[in-house]
Amino acid sequence: MERVAPTPQAPIDRENFAPNFQSFITDLKGVIHREVKMVKTKANEESTLSLNLGLYPINRTKNTLISYNTTTPWKSKLNILEPAMKKKRGKSKLVAREITSFRLSDERFDLAQIEKHFQMSLDGKEKEFKYLLIERLDGWKIDCKKRATGKVIDMYYTHEISKKSFRSVKEVMNFILYEVDPRKR
Repeated sequence: MERVAPTPQAPIDRENFAPNFQSFITDLKGVIHREVKMVKTKANEESTLSLNLGLYPINRTKNTLISYNTTTPWKSKLNILEPAMKKKRGKSKLVAREITSFRLSDERFDLAQIEKHFQMSLDGKEKEFKYLLIERLDGWKIDCKKRATGKVIDMYYTHEISKKSFRSVKEVMNFILYEVDPRKR
């Protein structure tokens, strides 16, 4: 028996396609992790450079208002369970920004075949995507923001074409592969 490569019109043989599909996912994860690592190192270099130059004070004092009024108002004595004041939200500072694409460099994957594989669900119905796989791979912006405390660096992944923002590599992978929006769950 001779194997024939499936044409775009022919249904995909899932058993023969599975190894190619798994290697595509593995390679895509590798590309995303390399890009994220590059942005994180760039952010760490820029933040240490700014600290060495003295651009940001290392010890920050918190501005707290101290009330010297020792008498409590009559109303607050009656209402012991007053709602607490909301804590001010700290601002984060953009440390690094990278505009990139997660398109794989090698030509061993047929993107039309892979997209067809994602569109076919297990029950045989075709799922319609709003964006092509190539569009989901291209046009990404990775922002690295440092919190005001200076200890935590947050990563934000934005797909420029769809204007959707993600917080983790897993969310990015689910969007690229299945066009899943984590906020619509």
